[in-house]
Amino acid sequence: MQESATLKMFGTGQVTIPKKWREKLGTKDFVATFEDDEITINPIGSGWINLFNAERDGGPIDGRELLVALEKELKKHGPNRKVSKKSK
Repeated sequence: MQESATLKMFGTGQVTIPKKWREKLGTKDFVATFEDDEITINPIGSGWINLFNAERDGGPIDGRELLVALEKELKKHGPNRKVSKKSK
């Protein structure tokens, strides 16, 4: 069943996902994509984030570049945060 909701944007640019949807999804992590004047928001399960996607990010990257990106994410989220290079 498809559900819709009207979301209001706050002055900070944030929008709130309805509580019952957040509870149903069981995650606080989402990825938003913008294409053809549409925004799509998808949940990222189990606390994983999509750090790199070759198709989205313009092709393969050098291993050193990936390590630098991983180190930045670890600093940003702390040592207990799961970080994955897997694409969704």
